[in-house]
Amino acid sequence: MKYVSLKGEKLDVSINNYYEYLSPNYVFIPYHAPRSVSKKNLDKIYKEELLLEGTYNYYSNISGYIRGFKDFNNYLNVNEKYIVIENDYKEKYLNKKNINKDYLNTKKIDLINKLKEYKSFYTAKILDFLETHEIIDNIIVIGFDDDLYNYANRYYLEKDITKIFDAISLLTNVLDLNQSYLLIKDNNSKLINNIVDFEGSYPNIKVNYLPDIYPLSCKAILKNYTKTYYKINSLVINLEELLIIYDIIYRNKYHTEKVISITDLVNKKVSFCYTKTYVLIASIIKDFPDNAICYINNPLNSNVIDINTTVLTPDVNAIIIDKKLNYIENPCINCGKCEEVCPLKLKDLTSSPECIKCNLCSYMCPSNINLLENKNE
Repeated sequence: MKYVSLKGEKLDVSINNYYEYLSPNYVFIPYHAPRSVSKKNLDKIYKEELLLEGTYNYYSNISGYIRGFKDFNNYLNVNEKYIVIENDYKEKYLNKKNINKDYLNTKKIDLINKLKEYKSFYTAKILDFLETHEIIDNIIVIGFDDDLYNYANRYYLEKDITKIFDAISLLTNVLDLNQSYLLIKDNNSKLINNIVDFEGSYPNIKVNYLPDIYPLSCKAILKNYTKTYYKINSLVINLEELLIIYDIIYRNKYHTEKVISITDLVNKKVSFCYTKTYVLIASIIKDFPDNAICYINNPLNSNVIDINTTVLTPDVNAIIIDKKLNYIENPCINCGKCEEVCPLKLKDLTSSPECIKCNLCSYMCPSNINLLENKNE
């Protein structure tokens, strides 16, 4: 099976290019009826107070006042309704919880109960796994960035490496396991040298260095490189999910902020923004170049978004700014490169229900055909 190394532009990625956006004027909490809403228009709401209860619980990430509803797009360009909260800049809590001093004695059932209390987009998959798997073989933490121009995991690994190892070790003990694995790509020698210093101090954590190929995070591909320990009962999580679980266990804290990598291909720079979730994308971009376009997470399989009408939801990890170019789409020449490069060797490519939307087929197409948009081609 043939895999592809993506050849992106060489950019200087430094975690020191960092800024914060933690006091937004407004946040926009997604509302999907039917839900149980705890507040009405003009009501006061406190930071981390429960606002919406349903499949996921939504908490306010600021203190302020409810200002009705507004329609915006998500990054998939789907129109949604949002509850508007205006910031009062007082950061008041209704019931602020203290750090769990007994966190080292946390058991699996305690973690399940915490995840039920804080049920959210971040934790739903993990909660479901823990409830449906009585036996867990190990934990596999995906610590690499797989999407083109996404550097969020690099930030976590360089900034919070001690916390990451502590979090893996804690979760390993909570689930009463013998071994956990941290997976990173072998393309960053500085990062590897930093991690090597930690490995001996955490005997229950093994670090595996994997090749820099795309899409490595695809389950079928990842299993080829981890077949000796990737089992049906392996708990597979990413770094952000790991750190969220750590905060829930140790700090009794609901997650209201995240790190976003912002790659500006026009000015050839990468920066990192620590921001509240559910703000407008435009509010965290310092300078948006003229005649530029914006993608979310991965330009290979993302739509162009309007930064002024798109809300930063928890599944947004990267913002990519690029020059506005007009690609001329030519007729198919039947070269077969799209089928050759498909990591799952799908006969119908993007029309197949098994398609993982990596869009490698379009990336390799000499005719510039976007096969995700032209599924019948």
